[in-house]
Amino acid sequence: MEKALHAELDRLVREPVTAAELDRYKNQSKVAFLGLLDFNSGMASTLAEYEVKTGDWQNAFKEAEQIDAITPADIQRVAKATFRPENRTIGRILPQ
Repeated sequence: MEKALHAELDRLVREPVTAAELDRYKNQSKVAFLGLLDFNSGMASTLAEYEVKTGDWQNAFKEAEQIDAITPADIQRVAKATFRPENRTIGRILPQ
């Protein structure tokens, strides 16, 4: 499993994600975000979170636009900066 995970992370560094992969992520992210706003408690916590993290609760309503603005190049840039061997931590489950 470790080798497969590293191979996939390395692929993200070498190759941009496909348009289909990115579109699927964008749709799933927007649906998940909008699902938070379906309930009063979800909306209240989301607006409070955006107020604290960004300084303005109204930024929550820009989330869909920000998700749509993500490009394959953005994903690859972040992957190159993040998924480096020196940043990896390996956990192992050992039998008793």
